[in-house]
Amino acid sequence: MNSESYIRELGSKIRSKIDPSKLPSQGLDELFDSYAVLALAKGVDVNNEDVHDAWSAWATKFDPQNSSLVPFDELSDSTKQQDDIFTKAIAEVASTL
Repeated sequence: MNSESYIRELGSKIRSKIDPSKLPSQGLDELFDSYAVLALAKGVDVNNEDVHDAWSAWATKFDPQNSSLVPFDELSDSTKQQDDIFTKAIAEVASTL
């Protein structure tokens, strides 16, 4: 039996599409597990708010003092746009499912 779950495998596919310099230094498996769930639940309809919510769940554990740990509509436009690369990667992988 494969030692990785389907969630972890899907998360790894999403992660492979992201420039490593854009990633946090800890908790990457957990973050991309959440993104894998988005790929399954939202598919190509995933949006930046979905990504921010998943990131917020991750940040609650791994970066609880981050100033972006607020509802999506309270973020600046430039901060909202930082989720674009993740949204695109999730949608791209979801389109292959």
